[in-house]
Amino acid sequence: MKIRVQVIVESDNGIGEIVQEVAQFERGQLRPEQLGLTMVEAKGLLEGLQRTVVERQIAEYSKQQSSCPLCGKQRLHKGAHDLMSGHFS
Repeated sequence: MKIRVQVIVESDNGIGEIVQEVAQFERGQLRPEQLGLTMVEAKGLLEGLQRTVVERQIAEYSKQQSSCPLCGKQRLHKGAHDLMSGHFS
């Protein structure tokens, strides 16, 4: 048995959908002691979900902040940095 867990992210206006796989588990011969997730699998699932949620929130926030809310003019910026580097490893 193969189990894949995916997250679907939709924008507030319902346009655009991102499907991202956050975890995958395989089970061979099923036995009662193998039911559910192990602690390691559960932590991996939560980590993948958290990574996906944070990445999408950062992308959405950055997009919202790229233009002035009053005039709509594109804001100038000197550089861009990966906000996720060093996290969740």
